[in-house]
Amino acid sequence: MWRRVPLVITFVVVCVMLFGPAPDTPSPIPHLDKAVHFVLFAALALTSCFAQIRALPTLLWVSTFAVLSELLQGALPGNRTADVLDVAADIVGAVAGLLAARATFLRPDGRPSAERSHPSNR
Repeated sequence: MWRRVPLVITFVVVCVMLFGPAPDTPSPIPHLDKAVHFVLFAALALTSCFAQIRALPTLLWVSTFAVLSELLQGALPGNRTADVLDVAADIVGAVAGLLAARATFLRPDGRPSAERSHPSNR
């Protein structure tokens, strides 16, 4: 259960970032928002894997959330807009998060490496 806490915290932060008011001034760096989307969705995928959700279900739910969040941004009042390039950045970020999870704490078969060393799994 404790392994889900980082995912819940990350999801809340992502929702605040995506659905909160947009900055009034444009970024001095072109397309900085795409990098932010990439990082946010990489974090979602990484923490989802840490919560022991396998790669394919993680990719499915994070990708679905990417599309729905953009549709909501386009439909909700305010100065947010929907952007297909944001969805692309989200999905590429999710894949990067999955790769980072595999490189850091997953075994080659996709199970968390903690299972290998835990006494109850021997």
